[in-house]
Formats: sequence, C-alpha cells, structure tokens
Amino acid sequence: MARCQALSHDPQRYPLFVVKSRNWQENKPHLFVTCGVHGYETSGVQGAILFLQSQAINYAQHVNILVAPCVSPWAYEQIQRWNADLKDPNRSF
Repeated sequence: MARCQALSHDPQRYPLFVVKSRNWQENKPHLFVTCGVHGYETSGVQGAILFLQSQAINYAQHVNILVAPCVSPWAYEQIQRWNADLKDPNRSF
C-alpha cells in the first residue's frame, strides 16, 4: 500500500492510499478498482479490502491490479454522499 495523495481539506487527516501489483507489467491488462466515492456507501470500501485480502492473489498473475479503497475518506468518515466542499465526487471528474 502506498500513500498517493491527500485531500486538500485536511492532508494530514485524509491521506489517499492505493494498492498496486508488485510485479506490474505493461503487457498485462489492468484491473482498476475505486471505492468510497460516496461516503455513505461503506460496503464498497470493505469489499475492496476483502478483495485485496482474499482474492487479489488469484488475479495478480493475469492482470495488473490497482485498488483505491477509499477515494473520499472525509465523506466516508462523515457517512456523507458529498465531499467536504459539498460536491458530489461522482460529478467532479
């Protein structure tokens, strides 16, 4: 797991993490999983962690895996759909 960014709202409190395949190979297909976009959808975050703990190893030889288990940690902590700026992250790409 690596810290890749942080939310500008409070960078020390809300870091963003990703988990990336150890043996990343550009010739493999990529599997990219994002969860925790809306903070009240907590099962996705837990599902991503469970996938990493129990299933990712079964796919790692076939695909590159990149998992961002919680892309909106402030909303996850607050159990809110919106981020700290009252924006819907799903509408802000």
